[in-house]
Amino acid sequence: MAKLTDPDSYSIAVNATATTEEVEVQTGAKTVELRVAGNLDDTAPGKTSGATAKSAYSFLKEEWLTNSILRRFKFPIKMIFEGSFIWVNGWAPANQQTRDLFRDAGFEEQVSGNVNACMISLGAIDAPGSDLAYYTQAPGFTAAVTAYDKTGEINENIDITGKTTYQKSFLREQGKLYAEYALLDEQGLSVIGFQAYSFPLTNGNDAKVTETDGNIDTITPYTNMEINFIQGTGFTTAAAQAYSQYEVVQDGAGRWAICTTAGTLDAAGALDYTNNGGTGTFEAYFGEELIGSTYYAFNREVDAGGGTDTEAHEFLMRQLRQTGDINDNTGITAGQDAYGTVNGQVARLFDQYVGDTMVMEPGVVIRNFDANSTNSIKHQPITVDSGGLDSDGVPLVSTEVSFPFVAAGTFVFSDNFVSQPDVDTVFTVYFDYTKLQSASTIATTASAGSVSTITDSGSGMDISAGEYFTLEG
Repeated sequence: MAKLTDPDSYSIAVNATATTEEVEVQTGAKTVELRVAGNLDDTAPGKTSGATAKSAYSFLKEEWLTNSILRRFKFPIKMIFEGSFIWVNGWAPANQQTRDLFRDAGFEEQVSGNVNACMISLGAIDAPGSDLAYYTQAPGFTAAVTAYDKTGEINENIDITGKTTYQKSFLREQGKLYAEYALLDEQGLSVIGFQAYSFPLTNGNDAKVTETDGNIDTITPYTNMEINFIQGTGFTTAAAQAYSQYEVVQDGAGRWAICTTAGTLDAAGALDYTNNGGTGTFEAYFGEELIGSTYYAFNREVDAGGGTDTEAHEFLMRQLRQTGDINDNTGITAGQDAYGTVNGQVARLFDQYVGDTMVMEPGVVIRNFDANSTNSIKHQPITVDSGGLDSDGVPLVSTEVSFPFVAAGTFVFSDNFVSQPDVDTVFTVYFDYTKLQSASTIATTASAGSVSTITDSGSGMDISAGEYFTLEG
């Protein structure tokens, strides 16, 4: 059956026990009951079942005009607009099933004071018969979650009585892309009320997840992997001033440090935190990572346990469906490990794939991964002096950075080569590349035979240790 949108789709029983009728009204108890009967059903998904509040309201209006019993009583519903109404004049829904059957509108019950908001998801859900979204009504990483009433695309009322300042929906199924939506943040609301709210929530196949939950939980490299949340606030340029515990600064040398004992940082310490003569205590920040020649700051660490980027992704997606704490809190410098409990099912995402590139979410660093994955990973570090973190500990501002390109691979030799004694086994590998640079500031001095000193009075000579070069001109 389909969602009822036509007032002519209903039939009614008044002050009698309904059988095949979709609506039962009891004037003594002043209740209206929507029933799973006749044309009305409550099957999944919610978007294709139930009854629109508009059609139910229109049907009751017609009955109140024509039924001699009903028109003795004041009408039970005050419609605010198509997506919102109030139960008035002492009337109320008969039961929870009635509340569950209303679609496309939220409502307030004056008798009980209960408030309901209608959540409507937009976009397709991959498996409507089995994919089940859930939500939380409080911030934080230990908040309780509630499953939506039905699988598939959402169109249902939830009780928001006393819980009007936070609502976040999640859709996380094994082997599929994850979706989440923080209703108030995304729509710029301070509170939600008794009305309908629409928001995107969709999923699809995650081509990067091919392993089962059972194997991820029990075999390597997955069992070697960890997630660590790191203390830290501020993330500002170091200055000669007072700092509170856990404030993170970047000194004049580009290094990141965390204040472990509140106090001052002096001018020398602002240039190099290890030379601080102020009253505060600062130490190396565990979330510091060298990428290329620059030090960056992160506040969440993924230890890939030697696995590839895709294996790390599989592990992370598995952890984000855990009901318990996923903060391993191991290996972090003492004093920086007091972040607290983070339940997986309400934790923020750690990564996403753009094509074959693993893009870490802002503030997340991945370490100890297979070197072959280096060129497939991008990071989004915390940007200094940009407001720090939001209420979920995610950087307010970040910019993508990549590791310098590396050549990595696995050599596979024939059995004949492998069977040779080690003393007779030799192979040579070359990695060759060419850079052409023009500069007029390079000179040779102190030449003697085949030895010469090469100097550069400018910045044109860009070479690294171990590189070969030729000079021409």
